[in-house]
Amino acid sequence: MVLKGTMLACIILLCLQGVIFADCPAGSFMSARGCKKCGLDQYSAAGATSCTPCPKGMLSKKGSDSVNDCYHEKDATGDEVFYSVDPVTEIEYFTKKGAIVEEGPTEIINKGYVCPKGQTKCGNIDECVPNSGLCNGGPACSNGFDESAEFCTSFECPAEQQKCADGIQCFPSSGKCDKFKIPHCNDKSDDVGCTCKESEMVCADGNGCASLQRKCDGSTQCADGSDESRDICYVRGSGKCGIGTRKCATGNQCVAKGRMCDGSTQCIDGSDEAPVFCITYECPDYQIKCDGSKCLSRWNLCDSEPDCKDGSDEDPAWCAAYECPAAKKKCADGMQCVPKKLFCDGKADCTDGSDESEEECAEEKGEGKSIIEVRKGKGKQTIEKGERLKRVKELKE
Repeated sequence: MVLKGTMLACIILLCLQGVIFADCPAGSFMSARGCKKCGLDQYSAAGATSCTPCPKGMLSKKGSDSVNDCYHEKDATGDEVFYSVDPVTEIEYFTKKGAIVEEGPTEIINKGYVCPKGQTKCGNIDECVPNSGLCNGGPACSNGFDESAEFCTSFECPAEQQKCADGIQCFPSSGKCDKFKIPHCNDKSDDVGCTCKESEMVCADGNGCASLQRKCDGSTQCADGSDESRDICYVRGSGKCGIGTRKCATGNQCVAKGRMCDGSTQCIDGSDEAPVFCITYECPDYQIKCDGSKCLSRWNLCDSEPDCKDGSDEDPAWCAAYECPAAKKKCADGMQCVPKKLFCDGKADCTDGSDESEEECAEEKGEGKSIIEVRKGKGKQTIEKGERLKRVKELKE
């Protein structure tokens, strides 16, 4: 027989490399560089050109030479576990021999999508939204399910919240009759039939209350604007300002005491921000004085944005000991106060980003999972879609 040049060259090269053209022993196979031992979970007979995998779900050591070397894995108790494929769901799993999961026909009870703790599924679509935003008047689900009458009518509002008149939307109980120009309820029912507090005045149309501290400050609270009307801001016939307000140095203009010396001029003559006046002016209880003359709302303290020229409102040592207002919460740095409603909203408001951290928002940011719930025999089990269970415990009724 005459060997062609290419084949002869290959044989010569292999011989130079020490390859012997003989059958490989059992437990190995012939590779381009000679005999090579079979890997884990494989076996081969003598003379094999490749290794054969053990039956699915079985294991073997390297260099195994027979299917008899393949063995079933054992669980923590020492019992063998066997591989199975459910014929209906096509789910792969390992189970103890004789477990109920292998008995009888498989029935698919439910195929679905489950959301992590602290979230709710958006109806018939595979999407989850935080429970904190359910039925609040602003849809979070792409299909609007979280604000639908179908879902929200039976939804129980969280603590410190209540339903609007429509029986669908929830709003903070603290917002009842607060008479903001933008109502909390889409149907505006949160500002209907209200009784004003002693610290408030009734709006002229009877459908709102306005803070006496903010009355006649140039910014309307009542929808009808009556808290800034001349009839309210001036005492008829006397030229005097109403309760909670103070007259500017010249003219008949009245300004709320809480807007005096706040860094923003309200009086036409500018007297409410005059240095000589503000140095001796006593700020209301809900404000503090800084720079020796400015009255600053406590709401703006320790918010990482300096309002005082001397920076005292953001002093680290002072802010570390400062207690945030009830509607705010400290960031992880222990100094900055951020509104609670801004935590876990997808946008970092804390300078250290802690309001959007995984630890803070674990319940808000988890992802949903597809699941299949199956019943075999007398038991049932929920299995995550695509999950390969290492061991299925015996199911119970």
